Amino acid sequence: MQTPDDLDPYRSPRSETTQADTGAGTSGQPLPWEPLDSYQFAFKQLRAYPMAILFAFVAVMVASVIGGIGGLAQAALGASPDEGLRVLGWVIYGLCVIVNVPIAAWMNVGQARCALAMMRGQRPEFSVLFALRGTLSAIGAQILYSVGLMLVGGVLLGPGLVVLFNSNGQSPAGPLLLIGGALPFMALAIFLAVKLTLLNVVAADRASGVFETLGRSWQLTTGAFWLFVLFVLLMMATQIVAFIGGLLLCCVGVMVTVPAGVMLIQLATADAYLKRTGERPVGLA
Repeated sequence: MQTPDDLDPYRSPRSETTQADTGAGTSGQPLPWEPLDSYQFAFKQLRAYPMAILFAFVAVMVASVIGGIGGLAQAALGASPDEGLRVLGWVIYGLCVIVNVPIAAWMNVGQARCALAMMRGQRPEFSVLFALRGTLSAIGAQILYSVGLMLVGGVLLGPGLVVLFNSNGQSPAGPLLLIGGALPFMALAIFLAVKLTLLNVVAADRASGVFETLGRSWQLTTGAFWLFVLFVLLMMATQIVAFIGGLLLCCVGVMVTVPAGVMLIQLATADAYLKRTGERPVGLA
């Protein structure tokens, strides 16, 4: 049965076999995804909206201020002959590192939010970077992840460290235990890092609870683990190339290349997230 819209002579013609693209997979299943394709598409988006590099620059600066202050305090006080001042320098540095954790998470989620907007065909405003939505979930998830990893590290590395220090390095059992614990610890750390690659973008998009954020991040990498291993390797390569490229540009170039590399990674991660959730990235024209 035809509707009045079908009989409208002024309506533009359309194919009967096509449907409007809603941006999502028709079955809600993950869309085909390749890590290199994500980076190529992300590069196109960065060229279409270079203002995103400024977002990343500001985010990197905000996330580095407190840590930088702690580093300067430790360096200044650490050079003092007074042992009390040296200890104070380390205390200040440790406090700054702790304070910097939520600030860095806040900026990472903000960048992920900007990247998601671009992948959905929007040009985000500067204020999007500083929104708080999803930040608490990301902070809580990262704290749980870090604490869990430290506990496992204590179990695996602790015996070797105890034997090593008690024997003053004389017993071969200390290094052997340490190496025996370090290998599985490194493997576990890499595994968890890959499985939680999408944590920040999940927090930015869903703003759900801590455990749901962790669970969703874990779930989205299931069935594509080795692809995400390649994706993480491309992340590392992007950071290295961005840093070296900035140094070659009279060193000050890192102020542009490093933020550009950071935002490129954020955009590629947003692309991977959308495809793994069954949503087709639209991008900017």
